[in-house]
Amino acid sequence: MLAALAWWTFLLLKFNATNYALAKSSNMQQISNDVIEEFNRNKNMIVSEGIVFAVALVIGVYLLYRSYKRELATTHRQNNFLMSVTHELKTPLSVMKLSNETMRKRDLNKKLQNKLLEIDKKEINRLELLINNLLLSSKLDQKHAPQEENLSELLIARSDVFNSRFPNRIKHDIYPKVIFPIDKNLFTIAIDNLIDNALRYSENQVLVELKNNQERIDIRITDTGMGIPIHERKNVFEKFYRIGNEDTRTTQGTGLGLYLTQAIVDAHDGNITISDNTPQGTIFTLSLNRK
Repeated sequence: MLAALAWWTFLLLKFNATNYALAKSSNMQQISNDVIEEFNRNKNMIVSEGIVFAVALVIGVYLLYRSYKRELATTHRQNNFLMSVTHELKTPLSVMKLSNETMRKRDLNKKLQNKLLEIDKKEINRLELLINNLLLSSKLDQKHAPQEENLSELLIARSDVFNSRFPNRIKHDIYPKVIFPIDKNLFTIAIDNLIDNALRYSENQVLVELKNNQERIDIRITDTGMGIPIHERKNVFEKFYRIGNEDTRTTQGTGLGLYLTQAIVDAHDGNITISDNTPQGTIFTLSLNRK
């Protein structure tokens, strides 16, 4: 297309020059100022139009290329999502099936039975969080009615739930009796996603904090994991996005958790930021602005 545009411009310039030459040859003594002005005007018009069309063509090609790259990235994330969801659904089912078969076919003592039941409980909780995320991802556009809730009690309750699944992994520093209007079901999923994300990427304790400031409320989830590179921090909130390749990744997840958390926080007119935890790890700060 650029070559055709260049050829078109060349032919028009040549045609204009030919007309000028004919006019000049028909009046060898003197060429009128009108002929010279028309020649220059046509020449400038042809060059200007050629430049405009060329720039428009380049911009159009760039926009198409950018759109193509975006679609390619989205397709890649969706493929990763399908692979990870398949794995996330099969793994807890396989674990529960194995536990069930073991208890049915073997005469286990009470201690071993309780241990297997506890494993099943953890897998059920994990499966429940995954299903909640999948269901919620298709209902984000629905309107929700916030009500006054005790954030302090909610955070302590969710910390206790995760501590029952991962003993001594959650530590909290909660400011007491912080009341704020939220959609409790949605906000619970957001908190669960942040805590679950921190536990998956850190082997040490995770700190859950609630700070009550005059202008806003800050909820911080701090881990000591591998951290998130600065250039990846915006991407992790995108739908289906996960750092790394699905074929080589060792951590669990679907790429929906942080995307949903961001959407839930936005629905509450809040914001969520990522910062480094010195010397190692990540701090997610969820801020709710007081009206």
